[in-house]
Amino acid sequence: MSQTVADSVRIHFQPRSGRIKPDYDNSFLCDFLERVHRNAAGGNVERLVVRAYTSPDGVSTDNIQLSANRCRSVADYIISQTGVDPALIDMHPGGIAWDKLRDMIAADSCVPGRLKALDIIDHTPIWVRDVHGDITGGRKKGLMDLKEGQTYLWLRQHFFDRLHYATVVLYVKQAEVVPHAPLARVIQNNKVKTPAFIADSVIVNKLQLPCLSVIKSICPSASESGRQSAGRLALKTNLLYAAVLLPSIELEWRLSDYWTMGVEGNMAWWKKRTDHKCYQLVIANTMVRRWMRGGSLRKGFYIGAFAGAGLYDFENGKKGYLGEGIMAGLSIGYLWPLGRHFAIEAEAGGGWMMTRYKEYIPYEGHHLYVRTQNMIFFGPLKLKLAIVWLLGHKANRGEEKGDRV
Repeated sequence: MSQTVADSVRIHFQPRSGRIKPDYDNSFLCDFLERVHRNAAGGNVERLVVRAYTSPDGVSTDNIQLSANRCRSVADYIISQTGVDPALIDMHPGGIAWDKLRDMIAADSCVPGRLKALDIIDHTPIWVRDVHGDITGGRKKGLMDLKEGQTYLWLRQHFFDRLHYATVVLYVKQAEVVPHAPLARVIQNNKVKTPAFIADSVIVNKLQLPCLSVIKSICPSASESGRQSAGRLALKTNLLYAAVLLPSIELEWRLSDYWTMGVEGNMAWWKKRTDHKCYQLVIANTMVRRWMRGGSLRKGFYIGAFAGAGLYDFENGKKGYLGEGIMAGLSIGYLWPLGRHFAIEAEAGGGWMMTRYKEYIPYEGHHLYVRTQNMIFFGPLKLKLAIVWLLGHKANRGEEKGDRV
């Protein structure tokens, strides 16, 4: 049995949305649904083909997912309004509407770099890979680089808003259909109007995986109890690091009357994927300190030595640096008691650091590798203004030597 195209419709979507809204510039949708309902009731529907698209803005993998969501939304809406058999609906997520964009560029002589833009769309693959299979560029990047970004900006302002759409084609078994009672739910007296669009980009909320593995630091805890553990521990957090969105925690414990040891962890894990902004830093270090005043953890000057390691990933929208490093150095600090269980600590330190990192260009959710470099640094490495929670006895204000713990 032959099949015939009976009708088709284009459904417009709001930017950033995968949900169908019948009243959003979709004046012809009611008539199309009525025809589908009439043919479905007569068993005359051969199939319905749904295709959905997005603009190039956003990450390509997200655009594929968004177009798939739009296909599903259209299919569900048609089923709910017409009762058509879901098995008769074919869905084809199209991702970026490159063909439509090419037609729009070809028809508008005002597009900056028009001929070159057409050449990029015609001859540049969606992804360009090197001999090792690593992505080095692609069609979208070619458009973004054209005329220092002027062409892409012009296309975004004038064309991209019209690429958020889906098409549905109704195939029937026979051209002549016996009329059936119209579907009251979808018959509306809408006036045909020219679609109005809102310029925007495609952004999809997704679970984003961090570009570095999280390092979990297990801090030692006191195993002693009662008077034996009182006054031997201090818990700290660096207020200066917190001010630059790098939360920190430090645990210090007393080894003897003049010596202490501690571990510290710092972690920032901030990322805005759509803007290619990344601030991810994990540092773990250990230190030993020699207090000038016996009893320590309570008041006075100290000198210390520290060593640590870390991972980082920094992106500024144009370049990224992914690497790891180690460091070691010396420090000096002072602690002021505040009341019974709190204190303020200031510390500064410097020394040696070695890091190895990969420079890359963030693009379409991928890292385009540029080079690998090593760097050795001598200079300041630590600056602290911390609030200290003294666990155990009250802070020693030096009234009596016997008060030390």
